[in-house]
Amino acid sequence: MSVTEWSDINLIHFILAVAIVGFSSSSYANCYKAAKNDIAYCSYKRFDVWLACRQRGAILATAELGPDTGSVDTSNRNYFLDPTANELGCQQSSDSTYASHHKGYDVGHLIAIDHFDDSYVDALETNVMVNMVPQATSFNRNGAWKKTESLTECFRDEKSYGPLTIYAGVIYGNDITNDYYSVSHGLPNTPDYLWKLIFFNRVNSYDLWVMSNKDESTAKTLSQSRRTIDSLIQTLEGEDESYYNPAIFELLKIRVKKPKQIELKNNSRCRQRVG
Repeated sequence: MSVTEWSDINLIHFILAVAIVGFSSSSYANCYKAAKNDIAYCSYKRFDVWLACRQRGAILATAELGPDTGSVDTSNRNYFLDPTANELGCQQSSDSTYASHHKGYDVGHLIAIDHFDDSYVDALETNVMVNMVPQATSFNRNGAWKKTESLTECFRDEKSYGPLTIYAGVIYGNDITNDYYSVSHGLPNTPDYLWKLIFFNRVNSYDLWVMSNKDESTAKTLSQSRRTIDSLIQTLEGEDESYYNPAIFELLKIRVKKPKQIELKNNSRCRQRVG
């Protein structure tokens, strides 16, 4: 039975089962590994990350955002490892930049540091390496991925939409030509695709993109990367890897609400926005 064939009751039972089984790490830890599972869950003050231990990298990161109320300096890039993820064997092995070993890829945030620029401490927490994956330099800095972060910052301030939830995920794929960081960081694969879903609970609407992790993924090509929740679920199921299940289950939880897909574009207030 595929994941999409699960009933709503089975989905609820699965979520409850994970909660009851518990996790194999100390009670004070940030990261916990599900018993008899290859998946770790890391909880921070304002965002959460699921890790595929076999990949030593993130599968999904989520955060809830209300209106932007701050503008602290978020230029700090002091990356750090989470010791509890290390204990579980589910984290990359180095906090050095990817470009220092092979140029062309940034240490790319899944949950952006600027999303928490109302608090210097909370912003710096996003520099934890479990929240990072190799991202093609232009894609990360001024391309399609950066565009999704800008749209998030803009629409979190739109009163008609209300608070939003970000879902940022990866698809590792099978392209071996970009797998540069096995020795330096213990990462067997560099993600071939990244995806971003912005969900507005108040109006039950979302937008979603699946983007190639290449410099050719520019802000102008973002509209070509729009996908539906159903199509993303099918893509993740087609990867035939159980470590995508947390992302699939989160998508299913949104899908049962029968949300409407809207197309997020810059408006005049987005262009005027600072910070």
